This record gives sequence, C-alpha cells and structure tokens, in this order.
Amino acid sequence: MEGWKRYRLNLYYADRIEKYRTMADTSGATVAAFGRYDDGDGDEIRNDFGRVPVFHFPFDSDTHSHGTAELRDIVPIQDSLNKAMHDLMVACEVVAFPQRLIIGVEEPVNDDGSPAALFQAGITRIMTVANPEAKAVTFPAADIEKYQSVKTGLYQDIAAIKGIPIHYFHLGGDFPSGESLKVAESRLVSRVEDTQVDFGDVWADVLAFALRVENGSDTQLRTVWADAASRNERSEAETVAIMVRDVGISQKEGWRRLRFSGDEIATMEAEKELETTTPASAFGQAFDAG
Repeated sequence: MEGWKRYRLNLYYADRIEKYRTMADTSGATVAAFGRYDDGDGDEIRNDFGRVPVFHFPFDSDTHSHGTAELRDIVPIQDSLNKAMHDLMVACEVVAFPQRLIIGVEEPVNDDGSPAALFQAGITRIMTVANPEAKAVTFPAADIEKYQSVKTGLYQDIAAIKGIPIHYFHLGGDFPSGESLKVAESRLVSRVEDTQVDFGDVWADVLAFALRVENGSDTQLRTVWADAASRNERSEAETVAIMVRDVGISQKEGWRRLRFSGDEIATMEAEKELETTTPASAFGQAFDAG
C-alpha cells in the first residue's frame, strides 16, 4: 500500500465520534469505500459533552439557517476582473511598445541558415537597407490605460454591490475624513455590525465549550466586539465636550462615551479628586500658620 493515498473521515455525534478510512483492494490501491479505522485508540471515541463539537458561522443568516456566501454576488464580477487583468498582462507583453515593419527587405540569414539580426539599434549605429524602394512602417503601442479604466469600472461595480468604500480600492487621491468618511463607510459598517450579531453567539458557544472541555465549567459568555466604525478621536472628544458643557451629561458618562474602561475611569476620578483636595489642604495649612 506504499504510495497510495488514504482518506480519513470522522463522524461526530452528540455521544460519540466514529473514525473511518478509505479501504484498499487486493493490489493495495485505494478504493472509494470507507471502513471503520482503529488508529490505536479504537475506531470510536466517547463524546461526554452531549453535543456535536462542530460550530457553524453563518454569514447573512437572515436568508436561511445556513447563511449566504459573502462573495456570491460579486463572483461574476471578480471573474471579469481576472479576465481583464489577464488581458492587461498580455497587452503589456505583446503590444505595449511600438511595432515596426520593414517592407522590401529580405531577411538575412547566418551561415548555418538561422535568421540573423537585421538591425542593431544604438546611439552610434546607422541602420541602412540596400533596396531604395524599401519602406518602414510603425504601429503605435496599445493604450494600456483603457485596461486600467475597465479595472476601475469593475472595482466600482464591486463597491456599489457590497457597499465597500471606493477608497479601499484606490489608496491615492483624496482620502475622505470626518463626516465624509462616516458616510462613505456607512453601508460597510452596517454589514460588519450585522455579521458581529451573526458570529457573536457562535463565538460565545465555541469558547464556552472550550472551557467545558478544559476544566468542566459551565460558563455563559458574551462576545464583545470593537466598534466597527472608523474613529476620529478628536472629533469624538469635541462632541463629548459639547454634550458635557451644553447638554448636561455627567463627565463620567462622557468618559464612557469616549470608551474609557471602568478601571481608567476610576483612576481619573481619583486623580481629579486629589487635584481638588490638595489645593484646599494647602490653603488650610497656610491659614492655620497665619
């Protein structure tokens, strides 16, 4: 059976895991049939956890329980983009430089009959032909920019269908900032937040099951995601400052909105209290001293 591939298959159940492997015929060649396989620990393992240890991450599960592939809608466009890029590479190889044609000149050959170079260009060289009726024709190089335009158009189609900001495809030029960036990324942020909802419960189940396998604990977990939107810390700080000053929210609430952790807020409150009490203590000591 040396040199023949074997395929292994595990079937997971809530109470057991069965192990299989492709079988071999009398010559040792692998056949399509699977049979139970003992790898030294038996052909079956007990599963004491009461559930199949496989976790499904459905994308866009609102359509159905299995979800929908993220790239389904843009696969045809991606195929077109691949074709356009292939054509671009061929054009760069074949027609990205001027083509020259000389009419009325016989092709020279070497002594062994192989084609010889007709001209050798160079700053100190002069190229001549014996036939005064000979003509030279030049075909211009292909316009490679047209292929770039096709590529850009396909990028725009992908961006429009999937809600991806166009500046993700082109890093040059004017990069949006501030409110313009929020508007440009709004559809993408919405999709990311929907995906966080779809994946969050599954990740919590995965890690809870890992803890159960590790130490037998039955722990309820909750997935906490980072903010999907791009952050402009200066703009956020200015907005929160206005809300503290004019709207009337507390400074502690302002710190929360700036995403400071509970420990960081406690430290800042202690430091602020120290800053206010220290001058008062110093004034009291000076007053007592006259």
